[in-house]
Formats: sequence, structure tokens, C-alpha cells
Amino acid sequence: MTKSPEELKKFIECDIIGSINKNLELGNITDTDASRLKRYTLMLRDYLCEHIEADGLEVLKGMMDHSFMTDVDIICEKYEEAQQKLEESQQ
Repeated sequence: MTKSPEELKKFIECDIIGSINKNLELGNITDTDASRLKRYTLMLRDYLCEHIEADGLEVLKGMMDHSFMTDVDIICEKYEEAQQKLEESQQ
């Protein structure tokens, strides 16, 4: 757990984004994956910082078990379901 919002921002921007960049360089993830991961990470950073500014760091303790599902995730899930149904109907 970080001690301040600034430490959290630094952790997210340096460690997490840095790890994404390193894995992109190593070829472990695609450009698309890296872009998506960076976008989600920055969304998470903004969300957390907004709540920290309003409620202090204690708010993070209640968020640790929650996950984020964005509109893109929902669209991708629906697309995959539709693709699977189409493949099944073609067989």
C-alpha cells in the first residue's frame, strides 16, 4: 500500500506502464495489447486518484477485491459470443 497519492501515481506510471513497455519490447504482448493495457492502467490511475482525493487512502482498502469491466471489455465479450454462435451455425 502506498503512503500518498503521489506514490500511487508514480507506481502506476513508472512500474506498471514501464512493465507494459518492457513486455512490448520483448515481444510478449502486441502493440494493440500494450495500448489497451496502458489505457486501462491510466483509467485505473485516474479513478483511484479521484477517490483518494475525495476520501483519502483508506478508500483503497475497500476496493482491493473489485474488478473493472469497461465498455470495450463488454463489446469484446459480445463479439466473441457472436463469433462462436456464427461458427456453430456454420457447422
